[in-house]
Amino acid sequence: MILSYSNAFFASLFVTASTLLQGIDGHGYISSPASRFHQTNPGSYKNDPVYTLQEGPVFGFSSTAMRCRDRPALNPSTTLIAGGSIPFNLNLAAYHIGDCAFYLSAPCDGSNCDAPEYWFKIANFPGCPLSGSIPIPPEVPASEHSVFRWEWSAHHVVALGQVEFYAGCHDVKISSNAGPGKP
Repeated sequence: MILSYSNAFFASLFVTASTLLQGIDGHGYISSPASRFHQTNPGSYKNDPVYTLQEGPVFGFSSTAMRCRDRPALNPSTTLIAGGSIPFNLNLAAYHIGDCAFYLSAPCDGSNCDAPEYWFKIANFPGCPLSGSIPIPPEVPASEHSVFRWEWSAHHVVALGQVEFYAGCHDVKISSNAGPGKP
């Protein structure tokens, strides 16, 4: 069946309204590697946006929640190899249009890894694939504690200009033959 513009608009409006009436326990998260939230709350699905374009921080998150969802750093549970790659899987229950990006932090002491000045982007996806593999640049220096970070800008209700932002962090070690320094 082909929908006209007005039928498509009303269908979209109906889906949006029914979603709001039902409530949402989250739209999406990085399921592999597991984020800090899902490592400390196994089996939990909840992953609300941390920020919206219209409202700012939402669901009790702080103004800096886009860093790592207000979750403290954990001991690294994964070792990445510079020049290798890291596979990922996303669980996007409400698959809205929007881009996602992946970052690594430069080596840090574990207490400041979430500060944006330490991050550098290693991948950007127009649209957000449900799975894939991210190459780790060979120039990344060795680190006992760095952060692998995912973010998604989900265009929830495009007609209203509503954009939701999601983030997830996974603490990692990095094995590398590159010299010390910042990438």
